[in-house]
Amino acid sequence: MYRSTLDPVGKLEFSFDPLRALHAREDSELRWPEFPYKQVLIDRVRTKASSKGDCTITVEAAAGALLMALGQETGALFEIAQHRPREGDEVDGDGGSRHSASGLGFLERRFTDEREAFYAAKRAHLLEQKQQVQSKLDSIEVRKREEQEREARDAWRQRQIVKRFADGSKYDGDGMRVNDVLVPHGYGTLWVPQKKQFMAEAIGDIKRVPRYIGSWMDGFMHGEGTYYWDNGDSWTGHFIRDEMEGKGAYMLNHFGRGGAGDETGRDDAEALTQPVRYYSASQHVCWAHELVRGCRIIVLSHRHYGHPLETVIKRGNADQEAETEFVLVSYDAARDAHLVRKCGTEDSKWLALHSVNFRVLPGKPVGRLESDAFQ
Repeated sequence: MYRSTLDPVGKLEFSFDPLRALHAREDSELRWPEFPYKQVLIDRVRTKASSKGDCTITVEAAAGALLMALGQETGALFEIAQHRPREGDEVDGDGGSRHSASGLGFLERRFTDEREAFYAAKRAHLLEQKQQVQSKLDSIEVRKREEQEREARDAWRQRQIVKRFADGSKYDGDGMRVNDVLVPHGYGTLWVPQKKQFMAEAIGDIKRVPRYIGSWMDGFMHGEGTYYWDNGDSWTGHFIRDEMEGKGAYMLNHFGRGGAGDETGRDDAEALTQPVRYYSASQHVCWAHELVRGCRIIVLSHRHYGHPLETVIKRGNADQEAETEFVLVSYDAARDAHLVRKCGTEDSKWLALHSVNFRVLPGKPVGRLESDAFQ
C-alpha cells in the first residue's frame, strides 16, 4: 500500500496492485499506469473546469487536483478554481502549460512529484517483496536441505553394520542383510587382531589394527581402498573382489616399525624414491620406475572369475590368455598412458597400464653374443 508523503492530511493512499492499472494503454497521456482515478473522471474535471474559465486545463493539472482532493470531483474543481491564473500570471498560447508558482503549474508539479514519489516507493516495495520472497525460498531450501541431510543420516545409520568373525577380526561400516546374513557393502573397515601394532584399537584384551579401509561390494573388497600389511606398510589403489589390481600408491609405515616392500625385498630408500606400485591379482607386477623406454611387457586378457556370489575365488580358476608382446616407447603423464609398439611391427597405440593385466618381461640382448667377444 502506497501512502503519500505529500498529502498534508495523510489520507491519500492506494495499492501497488498491477492488475488495477487504469492508465496502462499506450495512448494514455498521464504516463502513470497506476494512477488511482479513472480517465473518465479526469476528463469530466477538465471539461467542467475549462467551461468556467478562459484557459485550458491540462491532464496533469486535473490529475494533480484530484490527488489533492482525494478523488472527489467537487474538491478537484475547487482546487483548480483556487489555482487559476490571475492578472500578471504568464500563460502560453493555449492557456494551460506555463503558469506561475501560485497557478495551475502548482497542480502539475503536484502530479509529477507524486508520480516520482510513487515510483520510488514502488521500487522500495518491490525490493522488499523480493527480499521477503527470497527469504522464504531460502528458508524452504534450508528445510529441504536439512530434511535431505536427516534422511541421509537415517539411511547411513540403517546401512551401518558390525560383523565379527571367528578369527577375531571385525568389520564395521556400510552393509546389507542378505538371507539374514550381514554382508559388507559400501564403505567400511576390516579390523584384524594384532599385538603391538600401529593405530591399534583396543577392545578388552584384543587389539585390532586396520587391514583394509575402502569400498566393498557383496562382501568383497571392491573399488578404491587401502590395504595394510602387518608391518604397517600400505597400498592405496583399486581392488577387484579382494584382489589388488592396477596402479596404486605404496606407503611405508611412518611409525618406525618394519621395512618397506613386504614380499619383494626392496629396501626403505628404494621404496621411498618410487612409491607407485603395480599389482595384478594381489601379486606384485612392477614399480613405476621400471617402466622405462624399451621395457618389454606382455598384456594378458581379463581374468574371468566364477559366479559373483561364490564366497571363495581361487586364482587357479582365473582364465588368462597371453597376447602379443609390446615395447614401451614413451609415457604421457597428462593422460596417464604409455605409448607401446607391438614387437616385430611398427604398430603402436596408447595403453593405460593401470587398467590392463600385464607382466614385465626380463630384458634380452639386442644383438648376438659372439664367443670371441669375451676373449
